[in-house]
Amino acid sequence: MASSSFSTSGKKSSIFATRDISEKAATIKLDQLSVLKGQENYHVWAASMKLVWKAMKVSEIVIDGITPEEDATTKEHEVYEHLRDQAAAVYLQVVSADILEKIFKLECLHKMCPGVSR
Repeated sequence: MASSSFSTSGKKSSIFATRDISEKAATIKLDQLSVLKGQENYHVWAASMKLVWKAMKVSEIVIDGITPEEDATTKEHEVYEHLRDQAAAVYLQVVSADILEKIFKLECLHKMCPGVSR
């Protein structure tokens, strides 16, 4: 049985056992958020995104790079993938086309957001 604790140092977690993907996701209007254009608006954008990802309950994935433990259940992997995909969908809406082109090939959402940390 997987534990419900997690470690950010090992970047593995079983916190996904406590999440339920059938719950309705937080509804967040993105039209008031600044689109990341580069260094000139990065700090405001990063602070805004930390709040968005925290409200979505995906900050552990995006900011800390948490992934399921090696012995995680299928359900835990499904929850992780669902939450990761939700975070990525938001991310794609709040970066400029120029930046999106540069990072589109990255597979890990945590790698897409370097510098956004707690």
